[in-house]
Amino acid sequence: MLGTAEGDLRFSVANTLVKLKCNEAVPALIAYLRDDSDQRRAFAFETLKSNTGKEFDYKYYFNKDVREESVKKWEEWWKTDGPKFVFPGE
Repeated sequence: MLGTAEGDLRFSVANTLVKLKCNEAVPALIAYLRDDSDQRRAFAFETLKSNTGKEFDYKYYFNKDVREESVKKWEEWWKTDGPKFVFPGE
């Protein structure tokens, strides 16, 4: 459902997957760092930060170009560390 859902439904699915500690949620949340909604970006970032301990200088309120630099760092981190990522408390 994460791959086919859109908008609020996709966001809710990603949020639920985080609660279930499913790694599939992480790339979806990283993608939400580019969302048009400040609220979605802020929630995605806070969720990522609290579960990974990473920030990569991301600020949801920065302009799109500045945010993009940070999002690329998140994506690179996921490519290299994603296969061994474990949610806290797991």
